[in-house]
Amino acid sequence: MTTALIAARDDDGSRLNENELVGTLVSMLAAAHETSANLIDHAVTALLTHPDQLALAQVGEASWEDVVEETLR
Repeated sequence: MTTALIAARDDDGSRLNENELVGTLVSMLAAAHETSANLIDHAVTALLTHPDQLALAQVGEASWEDVVEETLR
C-alpha cells in the first residue's frame, strides 16, 4: 500500500501531494498500532478470565501458537 501511495504522489503530484501522502502513512501506522494493542489486550483479558485455558497453555497442553490463533478469530 505504501508503494502505491508513493507512486500516486510521484505520478505528477496531481493525485496525491506530499502532505496527503504523509498524513495517510501516519494514519496507517496509527491504525495498525491500535489494532495490535487491542488484540494483545483482548488476548490477555481472555486468558485471565479463563484460567483453565491459561493453565493449558502454561503446561504445554495447548501451544501458544494455538492461543494466538484463537485470539485472532
